[in-house]
Amino acid sequence: IVLRKAADGTPLHELSTPGGRTARQADFSPDGTEFAVATRGNEIPIFSATGKPLLTIPTPTDQYYVLYTRDGKHLIASGGDNTLRIYARETGKLVLELPLGRPVATSLALSRDGTTLATAGGIAIDRPPGEPPQPGDFDVRLWRLPESVWPAPAK
Repeated sequence: IVLRKAADGTPLHELSTPGGRTARQADFSPDGTEFAVATRGNEIPIFSATGKPLLTIPTPTDQYYVLYTRDGKHLIASGGDNTLRIYARETGKLVLELPLGRPVATSLALSRDGTTLATAGGIAIDRPPGEPPQPGDFDVRLWRLPESVWPAPAK
């Protein structure tokens, strides 16, 4: 992973994921102070915006997509085993598993109020060599998240 200046692409920092795993996707926390990376390994590394490793969340499978909740207290991850997992950001503890019942979700999006998750999927584009692609239904699905991961109401 290389952090670069947006203006001219000059490298600022070169980061390593645990085990040198390939990065698939990344998401910044809502306050912009850190980012999480979906990797082809069994972990979600979290780095400060300046590139300092902060936490590595172990996962049972590789990850296709990670997404911070609106308040930054949880991370939602789409795993290669067709399961969505929600982790507590501070501790890395698994909070909830939601089986997708379909090939992997390659895209996640949260509603503005942070209570509904949209998933979309299709063919897994980067399967290991020799493994056939997984056909998907290419549907968008909406999931009402449990209240325990909703952001606190604005005061």
